[in-house]
Amino acid sequence: MHADRPDTTTLDDTWQALLESPTVGLAVCDLQCVIQHANPTFAMLKNP
Repeated sequence: MHADRPDTTTLDDTWQALLESPTVGLAVCDLQCVIQHANPTFAMLKNP
């Protein structure tokens, strides 16, 4: 996908390792939930 960026693999490996960590995984899930709940609010603020 990013053929012009050879450092992407290392970044993906690090990200994958982070996601496989239980603590980080829970934090990411919580963050996604917060973002999902906040999105309608942001949409209303942008389009009153």
